[in-house]
Amino acid sequence: MEDLTLYMKKFAVNTSPHATLGGLFTTKLGEQPTPKKKNYFAVTDICNPLQTYFKFRYPELFKHTIETQKKFVLGHRQHYLNEKKFEQLDGFEDKELILDGEFLNIPLKGKADAKINGSLWELKSKESLPENVKDLLEKHPQDIEQLAFYSLLDPTHPKENYLVMATYHNPTKYKVFCIKILDNNKIKEVVMNRIDKLN
Repeated sequence: MEDLTLYMKKFAVNTSPHATLGGLFTTKLGEQPTPKKKNYFAVTDICNPLQTYFKFRYPELFKHTIETQKKFVLGHRQHYLNEKKFEQLDGFEDKELILDGEFLNIPLKGKADAKINGSLWELKSKESLPENVKDLLEKHPQDIEQLAFYSLLDPTHPKENYLVMATYHNPTKYKVFCIKILDNNKIKEVVMNRIDKLN
């Protein structure tokens, strides 16, 4: 199923965003109830299955600390600033892409930060940047998995994707890691196994 906005965009010479209509759509969509489908998960759910288990099993006990909430606020601010930088890069295609596995018979859904030159880009804000690939693998394996799962959900299955790491406190300091996808079947196997176990 093709996204109608992308389909119509093909026929436009240029576009001019209409903030009022966009705001109305966003507000109305936000007001709609979003009941969780049975056996249907978010990408972030399966990147941290233990946390997801406790969140679903004991929702009344699962609350973020004030410290974690502060990090979320800083991360959202950083995200907004960097999203604008993504838009200025050559080959920028789109941002906040909804990737719905339901169309691919995968009960999983996510939202990638951007697509540039056919590659998915995901931004993560951290207290400090990983020193190297080994450090990234040890401290942030869930971020690598998230990008791999997004690649699986994208029907074009981009082979090279980018994980952009930034710090909460310095918006000009980054590290970018290229994540190469070697075997989508293996990724799908991991995804379905985690979903089965969570169910």
